[in-house]
Amino acid sequence: KQRENAEEVNKVKNALGRIVKELIRPGAQDLFMPIMSTYQEQELHHEATPTAEEAAAERKRQDELKNIRVMLAQVNNYALNCAEELAMMVEASEQQELEKVRLICKVAMDDMSKLPAYVKSVKHLLNADFIGFLKYAIDQEREAIATANLDPDREPSSWLQVLGLVRQGVYAELAKDVREDVKTIMYILRMPDQETRRGLLELTISKMPTWDVRQFNQVAVNIVSNLNAQVAQDPSSIDTELAAKVAQMGIDLDDLLPPHRLDALARPADEARGLVRASSTANSQLSASSAAAAGVDFFAAQSELGNSASRRDLPYA
Repeated sequence: KQRENAEEVNKVKNALGRIVKELIRPGAQDLFMPIMSTYQEQELHHEATPTAEEAAAERKRQDELKNIRVMLAQVNNYALNCAEELAMMVEASEQQELEKVRLICKVAMDDMSKLPAYVKSVKHLLNADFIGFLKYAIDQEREAIATANLDPDREPSSWLQVLGLVRQGVYAELAKDVREDVKTIMYILRMPDQETRRGLLELTISKMPTWDVRQFNQVAVNIVSNLNAQVAQDPSSIDTELAAKVAQMGIDLDDLLPPHRLDALARPADEARGLVRASSTANSQLSASSAAAAGVDFFAAQSELGNSASRRDLPYA
């Protein structure tokens, strides 16, 4: 019993020692009542009783943790809202691109002879977003067919055939413009000296319609990049004079059509499309290599489209 009383006395002495230690700190005299009121709620006989300073620090830490939790909740809500908005934008974009497919198919089924003129009239809408959508939709449809244990190449659905034909037609139509750009570039490269070639390139860019400037730039960049890569791999495979002309054209193109000027020249077309790009490198209509590979004649496939796709078979019908 005496031992228990001695231990209890020591605990109280320790607690009182902590109070005295805190009260003798410089400036603590003015804080006597706040310090004592803090200890009034504590058990003085417990040796682990924290000082008022430690208690205040703990309260501050808890308040900071509370603020952090509130901020994290706000950030989480913001992220969720952004994700919902992005999902809505993706859905709206998909519906917009699907509407282009619907209109092309409608013209084809109503009067196939009018299809070439219609596709040409909406060619400015057949941009990289539309091509990307076609690729995505075809991949999704092929995956769905494969999931059903079918071969999409041997047993394609009507929708897959329609998408494939539309993609072939779009590629073929865009390839016409790519070929025109290639012809223009080759004509520039045939000029006898560097000064004349640069002058003609500058004139071509200044006279180019706003709808075509991005594609022309992309085709020229592709030609320069592909040829430079081929020269790096096998210098003997490319004519030295032609390689030098193409390399110089790349330098001239960077000087005459830097990103800010490309954006300025293409802005009217971008605004008409409802898409003002933040960067001139964001999305080209069709690369030269893709166009060369897309030589299938869409408009020669009239009977195939008419036989394979009915309004009832299409997902938008």
